[in-house]
Amino acid sequence: MIHPRVNLHQVAFLDESTADFIAFCRDIGVGNMTLVTPKLMQPGELEAAQTALARGGTRAAVVNHPLAMGSNLELDRGEAS
Repeated sequence: MIHPRVNLHQVAFLDESTADFIAFCRDIGVGNMTLVTPKLMQPGELEAAQTALARGGTRAAVVNHPLAMGSNLELDRGEAS
């Protein structure tokens, strides 16, 4: 049995579709997951994720959106925005 506060992050499954990641979480009993916007914004991924989540058994507790990846914010001159 997996502890109810465990949250699995999609970053470990970037080669899989979001719907497959959601199904995996459901299958192993993970009730909470973190989805990532770079995957959700790919064609068809958001709709497929919504359909997969509607089946129940797990929920997207967090949606992670990377911001200014690879930027050096200390030296930024407006390029990171």
